[in-house]
Amino acid sequence: MRNLVCILTFIAFLVPCELRAQRPQVETGAAEELVVDWLDRLNALDDWHLTPEGEEVGLEEVIDDMMELFAPDVLSELTPYDDEQIGAIVLRGTGPLRKWVGMLARTQVRMQYIQTRQTAEEYQGIELVYSVELPWGGLGVAVPIIAAYSLREDRERYGAPGMLVLQTNDEGKIQRFRLYLEEKFHVSAI
Repeated sequence: MRNLVCILTFIAFLVPCELRAQRPQVETGAAEELVVDWLDRLNALDDWHLTPEGEEVGLEEVIDDMMELFAPDVLSELTPYDDEQIGAIVLRGTGPLRKWVGMLARTQVRMQYIQTRQTAEEYQGIELVYSVELPWGGLGVAVPIIAAYSLREDRERYGAPGMLVLQTNDEGKIQRFRLYLEEKFHVSAI
């Protein structure tokens, strides 16, 4: 009986070691860099202006910059933009996604989509980024965010907590993209 316990203990010790050896390693910092890059480019979508003649200066450049992150056959799942729509918006490919990105750029200003910080015990707050190397290649990333923006038409300020989920392919382009925003709230000055 004692030998059986020793053998089972030895096997129980080896199994996690074997699984750990087979698990692909995520490059340190890759997930954090992807999230920061995505948020920076999203927040830059309001870095364009209208001339007195109504010409959009810099709009196509900020949209192009954002779209560089995505694979041509990207699958996007987005929170409804229209208050009367129920259910998620699902877009396939960069064409429909480009229209959505352009709509954001044309309707939102003072964009501040940011990572939230979590505090616990003695920690003053860290930006959590959950990541995993996908078995088929690429990286899966999820991060809690807060969206803060003003509407271009009336400058009313809104916010919404949410979650950003990204999956990259082997080339590092975003293959799947999910942006979940909870019910938005109106922000007013105190």
